Amino acid sequence: MLGNAHFTNFFANNEDVEQLTLALKAYSQTEKQMREPNPDMFFNRATIYEYLERYGEAVRDYNTAHSIDPNLNAAHKAGAIIDFVVQTCNLVQSRTASKARKHTELARSIPTRIEGELRFPRTEEPAQQVTYAFAPITSLVSGINTGAILPARIVMHLDRPTEVP
Repeated sequence: MLGNAHFTNFFANNEDVEQLTLALKAYSQTEKQMREPNPDMFFNRATIYEYLERYGEAVRDYNTAHSIDPNLNAAHKAGAIIDFVVQTCNLVQSRTASKARKHTELARSIPTRIEGELRFPRTEEPAQQVTYAFAPITSLVSGINTGAILPARIVMHLDRPTEVP
């Protein structure tokens, strides 16, 4: 089969994804021409789908291979994919829920007001104290807000990891 040649060529020679695409096309053409279903063809095509992370199609073809020849262990492969996808979804959901909880807790921990004043010495005049008053964001104006300090935390949401020097 031409599909098997492309499949083998991918793993044996160059790992060019185009070989897998050609194998899938060849398997689809073979499937249309088959008089009797070939479990190995479905198993091999499922393996390609699994490698390409097209899990729904992989499970479908593993199940088809199993229905034709239960000795191929294809049902086990389909079950393993389903378990993997379910576990991955659960991890993503728990991670998302965890992030949401952390963001909520972080937002709640930001003080909305702080009693009293802060005093910091000026660097150019160490003996003189400068008084800053905490100001709500609504009281700030565009430009310099002399003597005002805004309590805040910066909350960042990163879609991708950043490099830390």
